[in-house]
Amino acid sequence: MSLAQLQVIPKNSLILLAGPPGAGKSTFCHQAVLNALATDRPTIFVTTEKSPSGITCLLKEKGMGKPVHTTLTFIDAFAQTVGLKTPERPDTICANSEDLNSMSMAITKLQQKIGKRDILLVFDSLTSPYLFNREEVFRFMRFCLVKFAAEGNSVIALMDEGCGKSEDLVAMMSIADGVIKITTEGNIQLLNVVKHPKMKSTRIEIPLGFKPTMKSAMHFDPSVMRQFVKSMFVQDEAKVEPLGTLRSVPLFSSISVDDLSNLSRQLTRRRYRKGDIIFHKDDYGSTFHIISIGKVKLSIPSEEGEDVLLARLGSGDFFGEFALLDDKPRSATATAIEPTETLALERDDFLDFLKGYPEVAICMLGVLAQRIRNLDSQLENIISVEPHVRLAQTLLKLMKNHGSETPQGWEISIPLTLSGLAGMVGADTATIKRLLREFQNNGIINTKAQQYIIHKPEELQKKASHKTG
Repeated sequence: MSLAQLQVIPKNSLILLAGPPGAGKSTFCHQAVLNALATDRPTIFVTTEKSPSGITCLLKEKGMGKPVHTTLTFIDAFAQTVGLKTPERPDTICANSEDLNSMSMAITKLQQKIGKRDILLVFDSLTSPYLFNREEVFRFMRFCLVKFAAEGNSVIALMDEGCGKSEDLVAMMSIADGVIKITTEGNIQLLNVVKHPKMKSTRIEIPLGFKPTMKSAMHFDPSVMRQFVKSMFVQDEAKVEPLGTLRSVPLFSSISVDDLSNLSRQLTRRRYRKGDIIFHKDDYGSTFHIISIGKVKLSIPSEEGEDVLLARLGSGDFFGEFALLDDKPRSATATAIEPTETLALERDDFLDFLKGYPEVAICMLGVLAQRIRNLDSQLENIISVEPHVRLAQTLLKLMKNHGSETPQGWEISIPLTLSGLAGMVGADTATIKRLLREFQNNGIINTKAQQYIIHKPEELQKKASHKTG
């Protein structure tokens, strides 16, 4: 049986996913959810350690589109338990992890609301530090989860080994229909199938860093997606070595190879096509990205509807760090401007790493300070410098970073739309269009089909040096 088949949870079954923290249980679980959504299978996600918004964000980053109504619903057993106030969501019912009846009633209520069987119930996790005591967990499994599965549904529940007495965990496993233990050994993730209703005991080895993702069925024909789900894991191992990418990032230059190797095991590979939105401004996010291949632009929308470019990042750069530090919505939109691959790290894992390596935090502060200085400089330029000067400066910068000399002049190698150039300059498209026409009439540049050739860089330099406002 392949990994893809293993992640399709059988009907009438309760599957326990056991292993130490950080072994990859949540990743396995999230992929099972994506597989279910790809075939329009109703899914109930019980959260005990994250908010529904946090889970939704993680699923989106792994390729989930916008689920149809009632396909993906949540039981938020985290917010009330820890005393948080969260906005109401039409797809969410709140419960308290310390109240067995509250949890059971919430599951039953959503089951009745969905109104059909063959539901996938995901429980993350049974060994949450906020959850009820172990005696109640055992009763909850027997009288709620086992019963729910026996009614023609499927249940997958996560549990951390080492978070309770071994005899309690053995008792929990004994009433499950399937038990999969996930561990890591060196650069290999091991899935030991202790028991399973559809297969004999076996062991599956996965190279770390091989984190296949899929796009949601909401964007494609469902029949095509079903075929895709069956074959999605038949692909080559990723070409980029996470440890090698980390070592090339200045942020981690002072960290030993062994410690970087430990950090690399926490990374999840993300792949994006050209034009894919990695996250939007104001999205909830808890993921830090390091670019291994490709380029990403950070931008914010203006009142006129145009994107204002904040930065263009390439291999070895990182972004999304604000969400790691303050746990607030994203401050900008991140877009892949060519086929891109990132290595993603969750907030909790990164903060734990920083506690042991304060020099990384200091280095990150330096990078953030430089980005703030760059933004201050952009703002000062917009306020005090005329648009034609800013345009000339922007074209010269593009020529320096992306230009190649040809017999016709300096050709900017990246395609650049009018709105994209306007966002970089900090002006509206009508102004940029008029100024480009003037530059072209003076023989300074030539534009055609998003391509720019600079014929007279010395004239452009003169315009860029004129800073009277």
